[in-house]
Amino acid sequence: MTRRDLLTSAGAAALSAASQSRVLGADSQRTGWAARETILNRNNVGTLEVKWKLRLDNAPKELTSLTAPIVVDGVKIPRGIKEYVIVGGSSDMIFAIDADTGKLVWNKSFTVEAKPVRTPNGLCPFALKATPAASPTGRPKTVYAISSDGRLHALSMVDGEDSFPPLPFVPPFSKNWSLNISGGLLYTAVGQRCHGTPSGVYSVDLNSPEHPVRSFLSGPAGIWGRAGVAISQAGAVFGETGDGLYNPEAGQLVDTIFALSPDLKLTGYYTPANREWLTRKDLDMGAISPVVFRLGGKDYVVGSGEEGRLFMLDATSPGGADHRTPLYRSELITNQDVAYAAHGFWGSFGNDMRLSPT
Repeated sequence: MTRRDLLTSAGAAALSAASQSRVLGADSQRTGWAARETILNRNNVGTLEVKWKLRLDNAPKELTSLTAPIVVDGVKIPRGIKEYVIVGGSSDMIFAIDADTGKLVWNKSFTVEAKPVRTPNGLCPFALKATPAASPTGRPKTVYAISSDGRLHALSMVDGEDSFPPLPFVPPFSKNWSLNISGGLLYTAVGQRCHGTPSGVYSVDLNSPEHPVRSFLSGPAGIWGRAGVAISQAGAVFGETGDGLYNPEAGQLVDTIFALSPDLKLTGYYTPANREWLTRKDLDMGAISPVVFRLGGKDYVVGSGEEGRLFMLDATSPGGADHRTPLYRSELITNQDVAYAAHGFWGSFGNDMRLSPT
């Protein structure tokens, strides 16, 4: 048997029937909220069952295999309007699957133009790792992905053909987290210094024919929340960093929730008052991606880390004037043993938007 990865869809139609998720976390704020979902509720969710499953011809690299799927509706093809599930594969592959039937519609294999000079490992697989993102508007719809050599690929959702030639985006064989898109700007976060790449946030302007690339480097602090950065409705970009040497004047913002303008200029940040203790105990803030939500017409950010507390911040002034004052700091919710490995909060959050009227 050839090495293949198994993608199982537990009711893929339930994920997509009325609520496309064009980025990881459903929207740019990473809320995970299926705003148009009308079928699933607490009374019937227990009846979900496997609708289809499909083997994808992708070779795993180290501990990396398939990305999280995204679901894109409104794809116009000659036979009508379709809904596709898009999945990235570690061996530089993109797969488009019919959400109704589970059949592979098309797949694209990227040619890698560079070769790594270092040896891959579990933390640095030198693979396609970032969850793809799809354009929210436009015809035809486009899916974006980063190949392992750091090039950005823009593919037609209809047939997988290049919408424009691949272009250099992030350093080759860096470790990239889930793509996000807002206002025609595409973002990814880079972490863990894979292939010698400093951590930071990168963006590319999809509105400009030149597709200029910008970056914000976070110094020694890793950015490794699984969902990458979150973006407010106003276009502010939020991420979290891990531990290291702390020197804000030199741009070394460790164990910090930071805010960037759309052009990746630092506009604010929040560093917990017990930052030194967090660093000493290796309780990184960078283990999770923040979530942005709106309440009473105002944007708020919630972040956390391995310590096990939640922090709520004003999106327009995270941390206040002294960068140390949150709107809310929870009691310890988890990790009472103060253990840094696989404890506390990791990955990304979700948010019940019914509690957040606009």
